Amino acid sequence: MKKIGTLTFSNSKNYGALLQAYALREFLNISGFECDIINYQNPNVKYSNVSLLRSMGSMVWQNLLAQFFASKKRKERTSNFRTERMKIGRKYANLDDLKQLNAVCDVFVVGSDQVWNPLINRFDSAFFLSFVDDEKKRISYAASLGGKHIDYLKKNSENLRKFNAVSVRESESAELLKKEVGVTAETVMDPVFLLTKEDWVNRLNLTESADVKDKYVLCYVMPGHDDLVKKIYSVAKSIADRDNLKIITLGKKDYVKPMGIETLDKDAGPIEFLQYILNAEYVVTNSFHGTAFSVIFRKQFFTVLKKGMSLNLRQECLLQSNSLTSRLIYMDSCETGDLPDIDYANNEPALNLKIENSKYFLINAIG
Repeated sequence: MKKIGTLTFSNSKNYGALLQAYALREFLNISGFECDIINYQNPNVKYSNVSLLRSMGSMVWQNLLAQFFASKKRKERTSNFRTERMKIGRKYANLDDLKQLNAVCDVFVVGSDQVWNPLINRFDSAFFLSFVDDEKKRISYAASLGGKHIDYLKKNSENLRKFNAVSVRESESAELLKKEVGVTAETVMDPVFLLTKEDWVNRLNLTESADVKDKYVLCYVMPGHDDLVKKIYSVAKSIADRDNLKIITLGKKDYVKPMGIETLDKDAGPIEFLQYILNAEYVVTNSFHGTAFSVIFRKQFFTVLKKGMSLNLRQECLLQSNSLTSRLIYMDSCETGDLPDIDYANNEPALNLKIENSKYFLINAIG
């Protein structure tokens, strides 16, 4: 049996980052391989590098404010998920540590999430598998660039050309790799799609509620422009008023107070996050994985974005490739979410074909 090590952002508090890491490991084990997530913790990746202000904010939050405001229950639930579900093992802190894995693993898979975005991985060559011996197999699965980082790709071109198989999450990334580095890449689905709705429900013991009086719109809000957050709430409130629903919010910083129209859950861990999406009447979000799980769970949803942002590429590609662009609302539009419901029966055949092709790519690449 081949031993596989997967490398991604497994030490994150972000729901999507943890769940995509879990999904990739789970799928590979289901498929007959022995797979473990590499617990690589580069301390530099803790802080945002999108801007100096956000980097400083991340440092202040994580080192000073979090101990007073952060939810201990969410931290505990997240830690338990990493230990019990992701089976996270010993810590690797640098390239020399990672090189020890060559004695253990036959295949290394990097991805998914924004592992090739230098603003997030802090220009760490480990995410291009620079520590892997030449005789070992190297694969990328659904790696995301998070933008057009051409110089960064060129800098890592030598490592990229050593890969046995390359796949990315967005078609624009595949075009960029071919044009700028001469590397051919397949476009595949994010790992969360490798598990079906039934897989997620059964493996994590999720429950679907039939309690009509507790129906709600879920807002999953990632940090961003204040006006974008206001637009998310505007869309959610329009739906809630129309259908007489509550509003429940996840994702705000713990020190932000509710807006008076919502219930703010600061304690939800990854499983509770999925439970909320599974039982929502509508989901309104600016998150890629919030969008992805809305599709997997066949929910009515809207994805709200600010035009011109490079990070939008992830959500836009997902919705375009699955004929769901009508669910995309931009911050400066006058749309309020008053659209016909999604007919998933029309979308799922094409989506299922993409998922099967993604599975085939990964299994075939491992060999």
